[in-house]
Amino acid sequence: MSSQTKNIPADSCQSIHVESKIFQVQITGCQGNDICIRWQDTGVRKVDISEAGGRLYIRESDLVTIYGVLGLIELTRDKELIIEVPQAFTGDITINAAGGEHIKLDRIQTSGSLEIQTKTRTTILNAVKADSIRVEAKHSGGIHANNIGCEQDITLITAMGAIICGVCEPIQNYSVSCYSKRGRCNVPLANNIGVKTLNAESISGNISVQFMDARGYTC
Repeated sequence: MSSQTKNIPADSCQSIHVESKIFQVQITGCQGNDICIRWQDTGVRKVDISEAGGRLYIRESDLVTIYGVLGLIELTRDKELIIEVPQAFTGDITINAAGGEHIKLDRIQTSGSLEIQTKTRTTILNAVKADSIRVEAKHSGGIHANNIGCEQDITLITAMGAIICGVCEPIQNYSVSCYSKRGRCNVPLANNIGVKTLNAESISGNISVQFMDARGYTC
């Protein structure tokens, strides 16, 4: 096993694309001018990093066939993929995650879009702002978002997982639409005159949305 680090100048990237099968993806804001990527290589798990046309691709390489319990332990230990994104980055961020553990984004601000697609993982957003935010969990994954905001729209979709969302703006800024077929919705009454939109949907998960006013978060 070996610790790996790679730095990419943020001004050379118009977008970041992450594809993960096993890694726990963590994207955090940082100072400086470089996108810093850190992970642990093992005998069965590696990361491929490439750039093309201003797009930065971060992918897990194909996994070597695993035999027995020891192989599985080697695959899953020390599996954090940490990506530090500086304030100088203003492009799009896309994450496509199959299985594994949580996806975490903390203190990210970009004038581009943020799009996350996952199956079984819980997506955790904290202090995240983007032009538009879209998170979709296709199976059991949930969405926990705190202190998020946008310039245009927020879309949160789950199949079975709960949606818990705190927006760092007044509800008057938004037109709100929330629906859960078999779950409960706890959403403040809205006059739907805001120029921004928030849409939360689930098949069986509960939905809770709060907005910020002068007193803090309120339902």
